[in-house]
Amino acid sequence: MSELTNYFKYDTLTGCIAQVEYEHREIHAGGHYVASFISTLAVSATADFLFRTGTKSLHLTGNVNSDQAGRVYFYEGGTMTANGATFASFNNNRNSSNTSTCAIFSGPTVSDAGTQIFCEASGGRKQSGFIDRNREFVLRPNEVYMFRYMSDVASNTVSGVFEWYEESNY
Repeated sequence: MSELTNYFKYDTLTGCIAQVEYEHREIHAGGHYVASFISTLAVSATADFLFRTGTKSLHLTGNVNSDQAGRVYFYEGGTMTANGATFASFNNNRNSSNTSTCAIFSGPTVSDAGTQIFCEASGGRKQSGFIDRNREFVLRPNEVYMFRYMSDVASNTVSGVFEWYEESNY
């Protein structure tokens, strides 16, 4: 059993190997990040979020909840004439001082959204987006991505969460 202590964490009482999912490990290692929003949108209004990835590949999930009908889009490789406002992201491990290499902005000025790589209808408190790790996107380093929610009705309350980790060699 002592040989395993070099490779695995285990419970000292039962001898069982302690195992967590990789994403959970990233949280403990200080390499997992989150950003969220809530907004009320008019008909045809959008909530746009620009992701400028850094030097590492990024494993991203995103989900949106809305009171009423709307649409979720995700684009790659667009052109922005202005980034918009810096959008805060946080390390899930509050004991870590690590920061993401990905810069996020809200309300960018879009001249070309880029290639649409995902779309989905949303509404009626239905959770939409690429919600779990089975549907995550692995984003290229040094690339531009845009997440867009477009409301189909007036006074639509929308909230969303983006979660990601960046590939690393801990």
